[in-house]
Amino acid sequence: MTILSHIDGKIRPRLSVGSVSPETFTKLYSFARPIAIALEKYMGPKIMIETGEPVELFKNSLVFRNRLGNAAGQDKEGELLAFNYMMGAGFAVVGTVLDQPHPGNLIHAFGRDVNPWVPLPHSGSAINSLGLPSKGVGAAIANIYAFRKKYNPKNFPIGMSVMGHPALEGIRKDESLLRCIEQARAYVDFFEINESCPNVSHEHGSDADLLRRLQMAVSIAQRGRTYTPVLVKLGDIGDPAHTVDILTQAGVDGIVAINTQKNYAELAKGIDPSEKKLFDYYTQTHQGGVSGRVIKTHAFHKADTLAYEIMRQGSHLQLVHVGGIEDRVDMEWSAGIAPLSEWYTGLMTAMTQLPTKEVYRSMVG
Repeated sequence: MTILSHIDGKIRPRLSVGSVSPETFTKLYSFARPIAIALEKYMGPKIMIETGEPVELFKNSLVFRNRLGNAAGQDKEGELLAFNYMMGAGFAVVGTVLDQPHPGNLIHAFGRDVNPWVPLPHSGSAINSLGLPSKGVGAAIANIYAFRKKYNPKNFPIGMSVMGHPALEGIRKDESLLRCIEQARAYVDFFEINESCPNVSHEHGSDADLLRRLQMAVSIAQRGRTYTPVLVKLGDIGDPAHTVDILTQAGVDGIVAINTQKNYAELAKGIDPSEKKLFDYYTQTHQGGVSGRVIKTHAFHKADTLAYEIMRQGSHLQLVHVGGIEDRVDMEWSAGIAPLSEWYTGLMTAMTQLPTKEVYRSMVG
């Protein structure tokens, strides 16, 4: 583990249970998050760690060096691609990326405006209400291009999570999504259309509206000679049979399920009693999406349900499972229902507990 992660792993569990107030703890970790990301760029492994077995998917167009990658949210701008690649990730998802810059939700902490986020270490979980901060698609493209030029990565697909700009509505919002795909399609290996961010509104509209938006996205992503898969990330799968049917009709390549959750009354039952005060303060003050261990059972059940429906309908869709994955047992279970898996909160926890070279090796061998 990095020195920063080692220190954090020691102090985080002590602070979260009342050594400081919930407000101060929230401000501290919201303030520290961008600093930690900046430092991780320079403190990762210097020798690439090989892990797992390759997976070939999406009409044999992409080879993933293993089935586990980092979910969107960990690396908003593509600044940590080298860090994840060298650490042994099978793939990486950058974003969520917007066509134009957006500050996200902001709170004032220690003289700076920062995006709110808080870990719940005793509960193996976290809550974020970042609100889709983005420097814009141009910044992400520049980072992806620089990474590819320096490292020439092999079997390490780079995905980009995209959505319409949250400051826009209706057709203009859809157009901003399509602009993002158009600008980035030459630089990424696949797209994840984020239909599930818990911290901004989503105007799904009718089935016809959703079909039209996704079909246009697929059409733009597939321009040119290179096949670029398009996936859709969901936080609520609704009626699974209907969801699989609609996405199959839309011509997308896969489903990513599930994103963070906001049913706080139910989620509170899984929070460690020592962190209940922190959980209540954050969800009442900042709301936000809950991730990690507390949503594990729900996420695994929903992914399993989708896997069954995909099989039952004979759909071409590929399933990517995300939500609550934190150890080798979780990973083995996930591999039984989906060819690819993503983690975020579990990854951040593992980085405080394991040597860096063992983070992915402990999950995929």
